[in-house]
Amino acid sequence: MSCSIATELNAAVGCNDEMLRQIGMGSDLFERVCVAFESPGDELAYRKPSPRFGREIIESYGIMADEMCYIGDNISDLQTAASLACAGIGVNTGHDSLRSAVTADSNLTQFVIFDSLLEAAAYAVGGRVRDELLGHT
Repeated sequence: MSCSIATELNAAVGCNDEMLRQIGMGSDLFERVCVAFESPGDELAYRKPSPRFGREIIESYGIMADEMCYIGDNISDLQTAASLACAGIGVNTGHDSLRSAVTADSNLTQFVIFDSLLEAAAYAVGGRVRDELLGHT
């Protein structure tokens, strides 16, 4: 593995570890993580908004697209959800205003946007777990 790929992989793993720490749902929450090494402008294999990894998840778990929820903080995350025809939840913590980007794209207005990953995770799991995550009893 080249130095630059190893650096990117470490950054991606660090990002995922930080997300897990923030939502406090344990370090084994995700069974699989996909890291795409294509650069912008390269042919899409796994880089968002390619639906490839999502399709692999759908197939490997034997679920329908509408049973999956894609959560992310970038417009490309919601574009991926749209291309998969699955639920999508945005987290407005990225470098750009996700709300503005979604408002400007009529193909993405069905997606809900939250200001924190904790709120997004709570919304995704719903019910009593949602209230516990947000500190409501």
